[in-house]
Amino acid sequence: MCGIAGIIAFNETGRLQVPKIQQSIRTLESRGPDDEGIYCTRDIGLGQKRLSIIDTSKEANQPMWSHDGRYVIIYNGEIFNYKQLRSLHFSPDEQSLFKTSSDTEVLLELFVKKGKDCLPLLEGFFAFAIVDTRENQLFLARDRFGKKPLLFYKDENLFVFASELKALFAFDIPKQLNYEALKLYLRFSYIPQPLCILEQVTNIKPGHY
Repeated sequence: MCGIAGIIAFNETGRLQVPKIQQSIRTLESRGPDDEGIYCTRDIGLGQKRLSIIDTSKEANQPMWSHDGRYVIIYNGEIFNYKQLRSLHFSPDEQSLFKTSSDTEVLLELFVKKGKDCLPLLEGFFAFAIVDTRENQLFLARDRFGKKPLLFYKDENLFVFASELKALFAFDIPKQLNYEALKLYLRFSYIPQPLCILEQVTNIKPGHY
């Protein structure tokens, strides 16, 4: 288990919130006690709390950059077939560019090569965010069964996302109760996705990007 959080600012008001990524990610301490990593610019903040499983080296810490320095990823999950994906989709010359034995790097470089078309190839559970720093674009995705959580909030100033709701509170989002979600919770003992207990917060649906 790991935890991720991020913010994209749309204007000067949103940019005032970007430094709060550190406060946000530290609410996820229990999800990843092994390492904490943050990438922050004027408009973008990404953070990850890591639980080391596959590759415990420092080189596998996140945020992780692609070999060309264009893309950066934060990721929560496990790709079971990452060794096969690395063997099948990367030539021997491309293999030499890998710096780790982690599934994170395979996922990142597979996205660099195939974009969203990498998603059907992934066997496992995941929630990840990749920023294209050249085009200033954010890509979010979640596994087919929704094993790994990923929530987001958006207004005219910013877009924020995280593994848990409490990580979003660092960005001063409104805490307006979603009464429809509350009714469903009292009826079924869970809240059907993509609803959230807060009105303006949404779960990314399983199998969606």
